[in-house]
Amino acid sequence: MHFELGVPDIAEKSIVFDCGRNKVAGLGRLMGHRCMTVCSIIANRYKTEANPNYKQGIRDLIAVVLDRI
Repeated sequence: MHFELGVPDIAEKSIVFDCGRNKVAGLGRLMGHRCMTVCSIIANRYKTEANPNYKQGIRDLIAVVLDRI
């Protein structure tokens, strides 16, 4: 889903919200599970930049989440 930002100085930028993760969490909750979703930003479409080391970032994020839950 694309939503334009309402901030005048960055009006040309937009944010993408992935609604799929909410569906997964909602379905888990309906089934009686305690669920959470965790996201990692791997690219900036506005600047056309990507993190070439995103896999390590995801591994680090997984480690942090597993440590904290």
